[in-house]
Amino acid sequence: MNLSAYHVRRDRLTNQWVACAPDRGERPKRTQITNPDAKPGRVAGCPFCTGNEHMLPDILGETTGGDGTWRVRAVPNKYPAFHANTAATAQTNHIYEGRSAHGHQEVIIDTPHHHHGWALLEAEQIARVLAMYQRRYEALNEAHPDLYPVLFRNHGGRAGASLEHPHSQLIAPPLPPTEMQAEEQRCRTFYEEEGVPLMATVRTRELDAEDRLVAANEHMVAFVPYAAPAPYSVWVVPRRNAPRFTDMTEAERYACADLARTVARRYATCANDPDYNMTVHTALDAEAPYVVWSLRFTPRVSVRAGFELGTSMLINPSLPEVDAKVLRGA
Repeated sequence: MNLSAYHVRRDRLTNQWVACAPDRGERPKRTQITNPDAKPGRVAGCPFCTGNEHMLPDILGETTGGDGTWRVRAVPNKYPAFHANTAATAQTNHIYEGRSAHGHQEVIIDTPHHHHGWALLEAEQIARVLAMYQRRYEALNEAHPDLYPVLFRNHGGRAGASLEHPHSQLIAPPLPPTEMQAEEQRCRTFYEEEGVPLMATVRTRELDAEDRLVAANEHMVAFVPYAAPAPYSVWVVPRRNAPRFTDMTEAERYACADLARTVARRYATCANDPDYNMTVHTALDAEAPYVVWSLRFTPRVSVRAGFELGTSMLINPSLPEVDAKVLRGA
């Protein structure tokens, strides 16, 4: 597909039109990761740091190391928007509809160290975080089958992180997320037409062409999506077609952690260390053969202004192929 530098793109997975305007952005400079070990591992007043457990409402789950100290923790969100003890009620009239904020929220503390984000964690520690994701997702599904859990992490203030200590979140509203539901329907339509999952077709194309490939290992693939919503966006996708990320085996979990760490480190060293959001896209229907789960990283390096808000079309001040080359360290 030969297109001019300025063009618009869309893929069938997200159905999102993106205008590529590469002259609007500047190329980043290579940098070194700042060593955080000179900073204290524990910060007074941080509820997520060891020794400040009295500031937590409870501990829902914990992974410990060989020395008995905790490595990953799940705790209730102290300021939830959705409440498990709220009755599920609804009201409708001719044009409006309202529902109670019945749901669940919790925080997963990625590490005891206050200054160690994913770029500084070992793959083994990120694998522990992913294992806690799986554990808490499955526990919530079993306890509240009427809710729709969503896992994500916000890295940095521009991405919505209100606390510096590295952490992830699990929020389960009473309604299916609209965009995920729509994407799942597009995947189903493609599967009925082609007989293979749409994400599997995307994965094969990216592996074959390599122009947007960032990294790969035995079990996982990381690439910049064709219609990337922002510069340096990356999807981490399993080679095995599995609808839910809870289907990950131990080997796949470590491989996923390895590529997630690679993405975070490449952001830190090749892309000016942007704030970013990472979301887990997993099948709403556990038995959906047409869905392949993924981790999706979206840096917050550009602002959605009036045009984007008014049209729902995005402007990416870069080219995905160039971004992939930068993130490969080339």
